[in-house]
Amino acid sequence: LEGIKENIQINDAKMKDINNLIEKRKEQINHTRKKINQLHATHNKEMSHAQAQLDETRAKLTNLEKGLCDKASQVQSYREKIKFLEKNIHQTQKDCDAEVSEMIAAYKRLEVVIVEKEKNWIAALRDED
Repeated sequence: LEGIKENIQINDAKMKDINNLIEKRKEQINHTRKKINQLHATHNKEMSHAQAQLDETRAKLTNLEKGLCDKASQVQSYREKIKFLEKNIHQTQKDCDAEVSEMIAAYKRLEVVIVEKEKNWIAALRDED
Protein backbone atom coordinates (compact mmCIF):
# COMPACT_ATOMS: atom_id res chain seq x y z
CA LEU A 1 0.00 0.00 0.00
CA GLU A 2 2.86 2.36 0.79
CA GLY A 3 4.28 1.72 -2.68
CA ILE A 4 0.96 2.54 -4.29
CA LYS A 5 0.69 5.78 -2.26
CA GLU A 6 4.21 6.68 -3.23
CA ASN A 7 3.46 5.95 -6.92
CA ILE A 8 0.30 8.06 -6.67
CA GLN A 9 2.29 10.93 -5.14
CA ILE A 10 4.93 10.61 -7.88
CA ASN A 11 2.18 10.50 -10.51
CA ASP A 12 0.47 13.49 -8.87
CA ALA A 13 3.77 15.41 -8.93
CA LYS A 14 4.26 14.45 -12.58
CA MET A 15 0.70 15.52 -13.40
CA LYS A 16 1.30 18.81 -11.60
CA ASP A 17 4.49 19.34 -13.67
CA ILE A 18 2.60 18.43 -16.84
CA ASN A 19 -0.23 20.83 -15.93
CA ASN A 20 2.34 23.57 -15.23
CA LEU A 21 3.95 22.90 -18.61
CA ILE A 22 0.52 22.96 -20.27
CA GLU A 23 -0.26 26.32 -18.58
CA LYS A 24 3.09 27.74 -19.72
CA ARG A 25 2.41 26.53 -23.27
CA LYS A 26 -1.08 28.12 -23.13
CA GLU A 27 0.50 31.41 -22.01
CA GLN A 28 3.06 31.20 -24.81
CA ILE A 29 0.32 30.42 -27.32
CA ASN A 30 -1.79 33.35 -26.06
CA HIS A 31 1.24 35.64 -26.17
CA THR A 32 2.00 34.47 -29.73
CA ARG A 33 -1.67 34.99 -30.72
CA LYS A 34 -1.54 38.55 -29.36
CA LYS A 35 1.64 39.23 -31.34
CA ILE A 36 0.06 37.75 -34.48
CA ASN A 37 -3.06 39.89 -33.97
CA GLN A 38 -0.88 42.99 -33.48
CA LEU A 39 1.05 42.14 -36.64
CA HIS A 40 -2.24 41.65 -38.52
CA ALA A 41 -3.52 45.00 -37.25
CA THR A 42 -0.25 46.74 -38.22
CA HIS A 43 -0.26 45.00 -41.59
CA ASN A 44 -3.89 45.98 -42.22
CA LYS A 45 -3.14 49.62 -41.32
CA GLU A 46 -0.12 49.66 -43.60
CA MET A 47 -2.06 48.00 -46.42
CA SER A 48 -4.92 50.44 -45.99
CA HIS A 49 -2.48 53.36 -46.07
CA ALA A 50 -0.69 51.90 -49.11
CA GLN A 51 -4.04 51.39 -50.88
CA ALA A 52 -5.04 54.99 -50.13
CA GLN A 53 -1.72 56.21 -51.54
CA LEU A 54 -2.18 54.01 -54.59
CA ASP A 55 -5.70 55.36 -55.16
CA GLU A 56 -4.49 58.94 -54.73
CA THR A 57 -1.60 58.36 -57.14
CA ARG A 58 -3.95 56.77 -59.68
CA ALA A 59 -6.27 59.78 -59.41
CA LYS A 60 -3.33 62.15 -59.94
CA LEU A 61 -2.18 60.11 -62.92
CA THR A 62 -5.68 60.17 -64.40
CA ASN A 63 -5.80 63.95 -63.97
CA LEU A 64 -2.37 64.32 -65.54
CA GLU A 65 -3.38 62.11 -68.46
CA LYS A 66 -6.54 64.16 -68.94
CA GLY A 67 -4.48 67.34 -68.75
CA LEU A 68 -2.05 65.96 -71.32
CA CYS A 69 -4.92 65.03 -73.63
CA ASP A 70 -6.33 68.55 -73.23
CA LYS A 71 -2.89 70.04 -73.92
CA ALA A 72 -2.39 67.78 -76.94
CA SER A 73 -5.77 68.89 -78.22
CA GLN A 74 -4.80 72.54 -77.68
CA VAL A 75 -1.49 71.99 -79.45
CA GLN A 76 -3.32 70.43 -82.42
CA SER A 77 -5.75 73.34 -82.46
CA TYR A 78 -2.86 75.84 -82.43
CA ARG A 79 -1.13 73.95 -85.24
CA GLU A 80 -4.28 74.16 -87.34
CA LYS A 81 -4.60 77.89 -86.58
CA ILE A 82 -0.95 78.42 -87.53
CA LYS A 83 -1.46 76.59 -90.84
CA PHE A 84 -4.56 78.66 -91.53
CA LEU A 85 -2.73 81.90 -90.68
CA GLU A 86 0.30 80.90 -92.78
CA LYS A 87 -2.05 80.24 -95.72
CA ASN A 88 -3.72 83.61 -95.19
CA ILE A 89 -0.37 85.38 -94.93
CA HIS A 90 0.83 83.69 -98.13
CA GLN A 91 -2.39 84.62 -99.97
CA THR A 92 -2.28 88.18 -98.60
CA GLN A 93 1.35 88.49 -99.76
CA LYS A 94 0.35 87.27 -103.24
CA ASP A 95 -2.58 89.70 -103.34
CA CYS A 96 -0.36 92.52 -102.12
CA ASP A 97 2.31 91.72 -104.72
CA ALA A 98 -0.39 91.71 -107.43
CA GLU A 99 -1.75 95.09 -106.25
CA VAL A 100 1.74 96.58 -106.16
CA SER A 101 2.39 95.28 -109.69
CA GLU A 102 -0.91 96.82 -110.85
CA MET A 103 -0.01 100.14 -109.19
CA ILE A 104 3.44 100.14 -110.81
CA ALA A 105 1.87 99.39 -114.20
CA ALA A 106 -0.73 102.16 -113.66
CA TYR A 107 2.01 104.57 -112.62
CA LYS A 108 4.02 103.75 -115.74
CA ARG A 109 0.93 104.26 -117.92
CA LEU A 110 0.26 107.55 -116.15
CA GLU A 111 3.87 108.56 -116.63
CA VAL A 112 3.56 107.85 -120.37
CA VAL A 113 0.37 109.93 -120.50
CA ILE A 114 2.03 112.79 -118.57
CA VAL A 115 5.10 112.74 -120.85
CA GLU A 116 2.79 112.74 -123.89
CA LYS A 117 0.80 115.67 -122.47
CA GLU A 118 4.02 117.56 -121.73
CA LYS A 119 5.15 117.03 -125.35
CA ASN A 120 1.76 118.25 -126.58
CA TRP A 121 1.93 121.35 -124.34
CA ILE A 122 5.48 122.11 -125.44
CA ALA A 123 4.46 121.69 -129.06
CA ALA A 124 1.39 123.87 -128.46
CA LEU A 125 3.54 126.57 -126.85
CA ARG A 126 6.00 126.49 -129.79
CA ASP A 127 3.15 126.78 -132.24
CA GLU A 128 1.95 129.92 -130.45
CA ASP A 129 5.35 131.54 -130.79
